[in-house]
Amino acid sequence: MSLSLDLSRAYDLASRPIIYETLANYGVSQDTITVIQQLHRDAQYVFRAGPNTGRHTTTNGLKQGCCIAPFLWCFYTVALMQVLQDKLGTEWIAKALVLFADDHWAHWIIRSREDFTQALAQLKVVLETLVEFKMSINYSKTAVLIRLEGKQAKTVMYENTRMKNGTRHLCVQVKGHTQLIPIKEVHEHLGTKVWSQAQLAPPGQVLLSSLQNFQRALIQKAASAPDITTQPAILDRVAQLEATLRDQLEKQKEHDAQTPTDMGDVPCPYCDAVFITEHAMRETTVPACTANEPPDTATGILQNVPLIERDWFTRKLPQWEDLLRDHKLRDDLRSHCVLCHMWVASYTKIKQHITRVHEPETPGLNERALNLCVSFKQHLVRNRSSGPQLSMPDNVSSCTKSALQKHAANGRMAASAPSLNPEADIFAFCAPELLTRHHLKKEEQEEGVEKSEESQPPKRARPEPSPLFPAALSNNSSTRSRRPQKQQPKPQIRATPELKLMTKVMLHHEDQLAAQRMDKDFVLFLRQDYASIIPNLHAISVEWESKKEQGHEGLTSSKRTLLLACMIKELLARVQKMSSTDPGQEKLRRASWMTPEGEWTFMKWCHKNRKLVVNSGKASISHAELTRLLSFILENLRGDIIHKFHSTQSLADAEADMTNHPSVTFLLGIALRGEKANELHETLCTLLGCSAWQLIGVSIKRETMKRAPAVRELAKMVLGY
Repeated sequence: MSLSLDLSRAYDLASRPIIYETLANYGVSQDTITVIQQLHRDAQYVFRAGPNTGRHTTTNGLKQGCCIAPFLWCFYTVALMQVLQDKLGTEWIAKALVLFADDHWAHWIIRSREDFTQALAQLKVVLETLVEFKMSINYSKTAVLIRLEGKQAKTVMYENTRMKNGTRHLCVQVKGHTQLIPIKEVHEHLGTKVWSQAQLAPPGQVLLSSLQNFQRALIQKAASAPDITTQPAILDRVAQLEATLRDQLEKQKEHDAQTPTDMGDVPCPYCDAVFITEHAMRETTVPACTANEPPDTATGILQNVPLIERDWFTRKLPQWEDLLRDHKLRDDLRSHCVLCHMWVASYTKIKQHITRVHEPETPGLNERALNLCVSFKQHLVRNRSSGPQLSMPDNVSSCTKSALQKHAANGRMAASAPSLNPEADIFAFCAPELLTRHHLKKEEQEEGVEKSEESQPPKRARPEPSPLFPAALSNNSSTRSRRPQKQQPKPQIRATPELKLMTKVMLHHEDQLAAQRMDKDFVLFLRQDYASIIPNLHAISVEWESKKEQGHEGLTSSKRTLLLACMIKELLARVQKMSSTDPGQEKLRRASWMTPEGEWTFMKWCHKNRKLVVNSGKASISHAELTRLLSFILENLRGDIIHKFHSTQSLADAEADMTNHPSVTFLLGIALRGEKANELHETLCTLLGCSAWQLIGVSIKRETMKRAPAVRELAKMVLGY
């Protein structure tokens, strides 16, 4: 990490008493100091505006253009370095700090999170020392160049940076105020360009250009005034070096052209997975990172190994019914190819992958391999209409096993296939839970019924239901009769090809809208408890409608913007009230909403305990920073910056029946255009999971790719899935 400091009016703000004291400390005679004082005594600024002239006597600063001003500034710099040496040590001054006149350059080598934290602390000391020396720092022109690599690089950058005006800034606390320093990739310091992300091509081209210029200079010198440096041996050696360097650059260029460019550049902070976007990394890997979890309980090894290479799996293949009862293995089969473990989001893509990659290598493998994949036979275990035995007898699993063994014996596993999509490696360590989350609850409920039925010995084949009395079923068969309907849903309408095509187009349109909602929408859950603000929002909504009908002149924003502004205003008031007194802070600490240092914690939902717990993996936020963010949101909630903020049900009905409505869901949509809209979205993302939301009984999360219930019902009716 490197820092280039820009000081505004450095000579004009230099403290004369500090300069005089430094001169005396370093042995300058008192007579010389007196002469210097006389030169600056009663120095005045002269202002001229037309015929008018004004004067102002100065008490600080050095004379611009004075021949001794650079020497005096050197003593001022010495005083600054002496203070920094007392605070940070002589070793840091010698290694990290470079001063040239009023240009400051500091650099740090970051090897771990602790090094980055220490560098920020030292940077804070440098900035605060300059403030103590009455210097004015121009933070907009000051630049930071950061290059972090490793598993925790993205996490560290996310915790210590912030987006502003489309540029990422480093956040530094200086004298109790948060200062933002822009992070740049290229910066020019004293006429020299510095790159934060050094690559082979730019320095190599610069070196080649310099070598060619040197070679041309030698040739011109040999023609005009030859000497010992222009001998033929030296010219040949320079030409040889130039040719070698050009060949190396050409090889590197060919290598870069062959390297895939569609690989992700956002690494997971907990494992070696790499993603295309930061959102994909946070939504997929961070909640359940495979690097922090124990090995796969179904296989005993990591989940990125293809099933065919798992010894435990191949031994248990004849008992595939038992294998499918394992949740992790079932999820693995639902979203991965059984032969090469390639991850895809849709079952149709898995089918295309097997047909395109594995079918040409082993003819007839497609139909046998698909019987093993839960993506196409999700309810393979439970179809028992043909008799007391399962619908897929043991010979199916054995034929699939023989096909897979034949495929492995041919040595054509997907791990060595060159035609595989390179994204298979990117998502090798991922658990794509978001794509299958809506299936888990249903399968967990059915699993208990399945186990109880399979533990009993088969007695007889299930009788066919009577067409006259389809609903007249006994209590023992009611559960069984419902399960096949869930497992193999049939279209309730006769779908023509045109209707199916139109439905697919609508589903594609819904998926595109869902992708847009992820970039701009949030979901809020407002609890109806002692801290609920639902009655307040309902009253404000009714009052707004009344004033709107009366034509009130003060209503300039929409109701959705006003409701959100009122909610943020109430949250800010409660935050300030609870943190202003010692009893209030003690209550927040007992609830684990505030740390002993007075910082607000972040919460996450614990599925095991069914409650919110402290998110230890996310650093707490200071009270001053939280107040600043809430004030920024409240200040910019005007006009049409909010596109959507409403509840999914009537607030009056929710208040009337609190037993059946313990919480109310609100949908929030931010505008996509405008500088303030982008900053508002970034601010809300920063506050996701903050414990301060609990003061008003609110939990907030980002929108997901999950389809709407009506869309899922349409797909079920027309397409059967």
